[in-house]
Amino acid sequence: MRYTRALRTLGVAALAVAFIVTSAPRISFAQTANAGLALEALTVLEEEYVDPVRPVPLLNAALAELRADTHLPATVVPDIPTGTAEDIARAWFEREFAIVTDRSQAAADDLAQAATAAMLASLHDSHTSYYTPESLKEIEAEMRHETSFTGIGITIGQVTDSAGAKWIMVTEVYPGSPAEASGIRRFDIIQAVDGHAIDDADLDAAAQLIRGPAGSSVTLLLRRAGETLTANPTRAPVRIEPAWASVLASGIGYLRIAAFTADTARTTGRALQALGTIPGLIIDLRGNPGGIVTEVQAVAGLFLPAGTVIGRVRGHGSETEPMRATGLGGATTVPIVVLTDGGTASAAEILTGALRDARRATILGERTAGALGGSVTMKLGYGGMSVTVERIQGPQDEVVEGRGIAPDIPVRLTGDDVEAGRDSQLRAAESVIASEHPAIDPAPRVPRGYLVSPAPIAPAARGPLLPPPWGRGVWAATRR
Repeated sequence: MRYTRALRTLGVAALAVAFIVTSAPRISFAQTANAGLALEALTVLEEEYVDPVRPVPLLNAALAELRADTHLPATVVPDIPTGTAEDIARAWFEREFAIVTDRSQAAADDLAQAATAAMLASLHDSHTSYYTPESLKEIEAEMRHETSFTGIGITIGQVTDSAGAKWIMVTEVYPGSPAEASGIRRFDIIQAVDGHAIDDADLDAAAQLIRGPAGSSVTLLLRRAGETLTANPTRAPVRIEPAWASVLASGIGYLRIAAFTADTARTTGRALQALGTIPGLIIDLRGNPGGIVTEVQAVAGLFLPAGTVIGRVRGHGSETEPMRATGLGGATTVPIVVLTDGGTASAAEILTGALRDARRATILGERTAGALGGSVTMKLGYGGMSVTVERIQGPQDEVVEGRGIAPDIPVRLTGDDVEAGRDSQLRAAESVIASEHPAIDPAPRVPRGYLVSPAPIAPAARGPLLPPPWGRGVWAATRR
């Protein structure tokens, strides 16, 4: 089997490196979508996007999407000629949009959203995209670390077998979630949802079956290491902590940072404090989609001296400036291995590159996503958009966007690993640390199949790894 790096999280929004969660639109439009939605997004790009933009190619990308969605030919919906003045190009787009909506059975709202999304996607920028009203609401709430959804608290991915069949798998079970309470484990294969077989299903279809209103239950038929079993979690409001930790059976500390939302640095600091004195630390950034820039700066400051350069930033019309670690420091000597994969993105790539370039950690796993930039999330008249306002590169000015960060030690998580419920990357990380500490058992047995213990961890007898206090305002700071 082959492990496919495609994920859907049932209870957490996708994040980027974000500086401002919301902002008022530059132009006021009605609360229904029409040609004005794409034009409003174009205005935002012209005012905020880190690089200069060309209106005509962007509007032509929107027109191409309208043609594709309605099957209208270019003779009916032609491109705007190159060199057309912007005011004429905008009027041209409005006229063509009216023609499309008049000749198509599709709803104007749907066409406007599709055209706007395609226009933004044509920039091929990982941090510039359109958000539906529903996704915008979820992202805003997640950035504030507020409950905004109901579910069972798992992340799902896909395993593709040798015959090409795709199986839905559980890639993460969040502590304190309904899924955890019902006994669901990481690497469980989901074969059916409420009697509906989902073999060879796509992730969106599976996610829709698993989601549902609070108080309702869902029955999952699971396959675990060759055995079949069922779980019946009851859906509930889900609030996912951005970070948690445990001491593995080997005595090595394990820190999971799921995202860089509000309060991640404070939560990470408390988790590290609870670990006590440990011979080494594994920081798991797999699947971490990013988050708030000041949070990753503060988290970096837990492992690097304050002021350490962790990236290079260039804003709209500005010179490149250093991005620095902030915070109290503390865990600046314990050996660290960072786990990465194709879902390690944005702010998580900042931390990965910073620890690597400072020779503070060994990077193990798979190449990161290559999706690094600073963005703001703007409200539009209908929905919203993320727009890249800063180019971010590594501490040594290395480009990460579109390339990713290669691990020092490549270790691939395979389909065989998933079938066996075995985390080969975690085991390899323990072996790296154990090589420096012969007394450590590099083959731990993690209880109940979890990578971490969801229960609170008592501080070690020899005292905390990091100094208190943890209530300083730097943790919750956001860049304005």
